[in-house]
Amino acid sequence: LSRGLGDVYKRQANDLAEPVSPDSLSGRVYNSNPTPSRTPSVPFVDTDTTTYPKKFWMGHKQLLSHPVKSVNARITAQDSILCVTYSSREAVTKAGTWWVYRVLSFDYGLTWTEPRAIENTGEFNAGYLFALIDGDSVSYSYSRQVGGIETTYQQVVAKESLKDAALTTPVVLQQSTANLHHSQLVGYQDTTWLFYVFSDLFGNPPMNHLASCRSTDNGQTWDTLNFYGPAIGWPMGFQRASEHSSWIGAADDQVEVATRLLNPDGISWTDRVLISETPVDAASQLPGACGNGASDLHAGWFDFDGSEGGWYGYIFYTHSYDGGESWGPIWSLSPTDDCEHSAFWADSQRVYAVWNDCRENGSPDFALYLRYSHDRGMSWSPEIEVVDKIDPAREPDLYGQDELVYLVWNEQHPPDWIWGIYFQVGGWYIPGDVNRSEDLTVSDLTFLVSYLFRGGAAPVLLGAAEMNGSA
Repeated sequence: LSRGLGDVYKRQANDLAEPVSPDSLSGRVYNSNPTPSRTPSVPFVDTDTTTYPKKFWMGHKQLLSHPVKSVNARITAQDSILCVTYSSREAVTKAGTWWVYRVLSFDYGLTWTEPRAIENTGEFNAGYLFALIDGDSVSYSYSRQVGGIETTYQQVVAKESLKDAALTTPVVLQQSTANLHHSQLVGYQDTTWLFYVFSDLFGNPPMNHLASCRSTDNGQTWDTLNFYGPAIGWPMGFQRASEHSSWIGAADDQVEVATRLLNPDGISWTDRVLISETPVDAASQLPGACGNGASDLHAGWFDFDGSEGGWYGYIFYTHSYDGGESWGPIWSLSPTDDCEHSAFWADSQRVYAVWNDCRENGSPDFALYLRYSHDRGMSWSPEIEVVDKIDPAREPDLYGQDELVYLVWNEQHPPDWIWGIYFQVGGWYIPGDVNRSEDLTVSDLTFLVSYLFRGGAAPVLLGAAEMNGSA
């Protein structure tokens, strides 16, 4: 893992499969001739191993949640530590209340702790329990409902020690009768930002607003910067790029995707810039975004036009290489208009995209598809069908580091069809390089013998043990 992909990948952008071609619809470039989808039994996506010697492999999926309704999974990682958070209802009926949970792995996702309940958030689904790993602790942001004469919501932050699992008392950053939800933590150098949605349902007109807080002492204290920022839509994502915190989400009219940059004062935001170029008869929905921590931002969404009576559309994608100041062309990553939730992750060169898609039988038969790029989103691989429609899957999220990528999603199974949270790891490897040393030596055989016969550490990518790449 010590060597990044850029050290060994030397191809030009046009060496990968070009997924796009012009289409008649202005502002859109469609995937008109996609490579057929791969089934889960085909773990490899073919690449030219004469110039890039590694293959991409997906591991086996794992169930992380208890057998109760669990949704809104999110994943983050730092080195070998992975943290997955989600919301779960204690009963399937509406009478049940919601809890926010987390599960941890300390070995790249090979094994996991039991789910830990962070807090009961009442009848209110907190949306997303967002985690940020920092050294030997994990910070969590979420919203909760508290009792009283009228419904009251609180935006809170808590911290858990990775050494002894001690959980701090949640710090209340805002309390309001307005709905507070969809928070996200962003770390940059010594500063931690918290962004969330303030839904003023009693405004004229009712409106969602962007709220923000900041901590400069590792979450010990917080500055309440702006509880009533510019009008926005949601879902949304916040990324750090080119000295800016960037908001990417639905515009306040909920039909286009836009971006704003946080001004140097840490309080105000630039005017919104529309990036979706949405046709007049459609609505761009459920935007997702990621950044590489430097200058690149990547955004995606689906366009809904209601033409076939379903709430689905093509997955569209665009990118910015200057921290959100300007944006590139808009491409479709999906070959069909049967898609919904999408998620993205990027580093200096690689970009991953995952989405749920019901192209074969319609809802609720959702499959998950993954594509990757080695050149900052300029060209993309064929699709990989990560989860087939037999196990309906929705709302994916992903996170990558070095040459590994981690996926989480919701999935249903008979007989009760309750949503559960599932995990899968994928990554790049040289066939036979089980200890990930970037070379084939006798140490790989020693590592494998230790794992098989002496109880030694397992390979993160078990398929790497196949010397001929036939895993």
